[in-house]
Amino acid sequence: MLRAHWGLTAPADAVGEAAEDAAFEDTWRWLTMRAQALLALPFETMGREELAAALAEIGRMEGAA
Repeated sequence: MLRAHWGLTAPADAVGEAAEDAAFEDTWRWLTMRAQALLALPFETMGREELAAALAEIGRMEGAA
C-alpha cells in the first residue's frame, strides 16, 4: 500500500471572516487540483516507484504547506 501526505495550509488559521472565506476557497481549489491530478494518473501502466513519485509530485503542487 502506498500513502501520500498532501499537506495544505490550515484555513482555520485565517483571521477574520473574509480571510477565512478566502482560505477555505483556496484549500478547496488545491484539493480539487490534487484530486484531478490523481485521477488522471495511468495507474494500470505505472509501477510502484513511478506511482510514489507521482504522488509526491502532486503533494508539491500549489498550496503545499
